Amino acid sequence: MNRPKSKQIVSFVFTLALLGSGLWSSLALGETKESDWQVSSTLDLNAQADETTTVINVTECRDQVAAGGDEIFTFNQVSGTMSSSAYYSIKVALGSETCAKTDLAQVDTDTCLTLVENEPLSASILPIDVTVALDQLTSVKSADDCENVDESAQIYLIVEDPPSLADPTIYAVTYSVRFKTARPTAPANVAAEGGEESILVTWDEISSIDDYKIYVTTATIDAGAKPDTITDASVTSVTKTGSRRVTGATANTVYSVAVTSVDTDGNESLVGTPVDVETGVVDDFWERYNAENPGVDGGYCFIATAAYGSYQEPHVQLLRQFRDEYLLTNDPGRAFVALYYQWSPTLADAIAERPWARSVTRVALVPLYLGAAMLLNTTLVEKLGLFLLFGLLMVGLSISWRNAGRHRPRHSAVARWLVAALLFSVFLGVGWTSAFADESPVNMMAEVKGGPYRPDGLGDTYTQYFGKDSSTMFEFELDYQFYRGFGSAALGGSLAYASADGKALTASNAASIDTTSLAWLPLRLALIYRFDMFATHWDVPFVLYGKAGLDYYVWWVDNGAGNTSTSATGKNGSGGTFGWHAALGAAFLLDWLEPSTAIGFDVEWGVNNSYLFAEYLLATIDDLGSSSAFDLSDNGTFQIGLALEF
Repeated sequence: MNRPKSKQIVSFVFTLALLGSGLWSSLALGETKESDWQVSSTLDLNAQADETTTVINVTECRDQVAAGGDEIFTFNQVSGTMSSSAYYSIKVALGSETCAKTDLAQVDTDTCLTLVENEPLSASILPIDVTVALDQLTSVKSADDCENVDESAQIYLIVEDPPSLADPTIYAVTYSVRFKTARPTAPANVAAEGGEESILVTWDEISSIDDYKIYVTTATIDAGAKPDTITDASVTSVTKTGSRRVTGATANTVYSVAVTSVDTDGNESLVGTPVDVETGVVDDFWERYNAENPGVDGGYCFIATAAYGSYQEPHVQLLRQFRDEYLLTNDPGRAFVALYYQWSPTLADAIAERPWARSVTRVALVPLYLGAAMLLNTTLVEKLGLFLLFGLLMVGLSISWRNAGRHRPRHSAVARWLVAALLFSVFLGVGWTSAFADESPVNMMAEVKGGPYRPDGLGDTYTQYFGKDSSTMFEFELDYQFYRGFGSAALGGSLAYASADGKALTASNAASIDTTSLAWLPLRLALIYRFDMFATHWDVPFVLYGKAGLDYYVWWVDNGAGNTSTSATGKNGSGGTFGWHAALGAAFLLDWLEPSTAIGFDVEWGVNNSYLFAEYLLATIDDLGSSSAFDLSDNGTFQIGLALEF
């Protein structure tokens, strides 16, 4: 039976309404979820377990309670699509309790507070800032209540997206604040031993603790004291160790020392049992050596002293200060000072003997004096301005040079080091075919070498501080071969480094906890002759050679505080000593082992030959026999190394 036409129309309209309602509902559905939100706060956090959990330790608790006021928590949607009819509420759960997270309605109890109830949520109000009083987050009311607290508070952003459906999407974004203020146990068996400028502190490590703090002060430290009550203390933080040498002490002073432990939340223990320690007087190497050899000096500003007539003249003193603070604090500066000490004494003698030369030199030194004065007496900003002007000047000079047709070298020092590294790998096992077929021209040699070195010229005092063993000296040498015929002759220069470490000594020669060190930086200029006829003509892979030349050793002595030492008479423990050296050696031609690889290395990198070598070295470093020299002579040693000829 057919329905009446009017009923069909009503049914059709009703169906369209249902479909439209379903379509609208589907369009109104939100797609956001809890992970689409980012939460932050104004709490001064010491530790944060993750992006939605903050742990407040005892120090933070005391600071926050003392500051009082409100905290602001910010909720920001960073992804997802929000429904146009979403609503939200914000609730705070106190202690370890929770609030209902599936209902926007206000439900205030002793443990749950509703701060915002059922408000429309849209992009126009994002981010959402909610202000929470500190006492709404914790039961702590004063700084003294912060000890041994373990409680949490949660701030909830509850979102209903949208609320019009029978089964709406409801979720909660939670930010947790945990007050965790139990202090760890203090380290046991704290002990301290005093030197002159340092104190060695030891303690028993705690298996669950990685971090410790050492307090050193001339004030009294009480057992059980809170760390923030210790006054006028130097604080040293250490990790995963049960000892540390603390520098900065003063001789003949009594200090109180305490060690605390710090857990992973940043909670610091109370002081356990503090100890008292007294520093004494010890001699570092330079103090003892200069006392026994008062005529020895590191060298002065020779030219300036000659020009101004006195070592104590203010201009000379300022230039010495510039040397100590700017040049002797870095390797390039030390190298420059070494060259100056090497060549300036002769010129200084000539200046001192001629009044007109002293006047000319004083005028010539004005720019240097002004530059040193500006660097020593200007602020950081002013120094940066000076460097900027200098940089602009260098740019102008470089442009002028380029326009004049000057060009930079094709190969950098970095490339040379890569060559050395590659050769070393080749030596370890890559393959070679004919040692001398079609080699490219040869005029340079680079050597990397090392060996023992002991400055025997410093005598028994050196042995007292650094023992009888030698230090290891590393050296890089670059030679230019100006003759190749019956063998080869070359002019070479090298830079080396070595150091020795020891303990400062008491008056009775007992070892102190203070350290002392001596370092030397040899600069050499040498003539070299290599007899390579065995290898080049008779296929015998050995080269004999000899070297002789002039040396200048820059040296410095550090005390227990890590600073350049000063003797009792005020002499600085740094300087330079002139001398000479001679060496005899033999080298083994590595190309002979695998000639084909050697040829490939020559074609690809321009390295003709490579050698392993050993040489005997005699170095006499005593200012050519001067009684006032800091004598760094070695009576005989050896070096071994790798050489590249190109």
